[in-house]
Amino acid sequence: MLKIQLVTPKLEDSDEIFNLVDRNRSELERWLPWVRLMKSSADETNFLRNSLKDSTKLTFGIVINQNFVGMIDLHEIKSETAEVGYWLDKDSVGKGIGSSALKNLETLSTRDYKIRELKIILNMDNQKSMNVAKRNGYQFIEQNGQNLVFKKELEIF
Repeated sequence: MLKIQLVTPKLEDSDEIFNLVDRNRSELERWLPWVRLMKSSADETNFLRNSLKDSTKLTFGIVINQNFVGMIDLHEIKSETAEVGYWLDKDSVGKGIGSSALKNLETLSTRDYKIRELKIILNMDNQKSMNVAKRNGYQFIEQNGQNLVFKKELEIF
């Protein structure tokens, strides 16, 4: 079984993360508008620097065997709610890594930040992301244009 870790990325990780984005660019651009703006390692460094300063966002690398295989974040953090975003390297898709990373994020959300509700907003054509949401117990609540909104209530222990 793979040991999946969520780690706070450091600025020194920019090259590795940018290379991962670049390697997956054609797939990621279909779903994530920010990918078109990510043209260099310096862009990734700026993104990480801004993310680390943003009090409404928590960004984590999805790491296996000390290598980044994707990213996951909490954003729009307000009181006891947040939105989740995630992406994976194409070689990591379909192996349960996204679901495991999401479960880890849910645990961290409730334990460390007392978040009670998470939402995932995804493009209606992004079947793989929709499968991750459904497998993890997120319920469809509404459609907003091309986007579907899924929600999950979390128990705080």
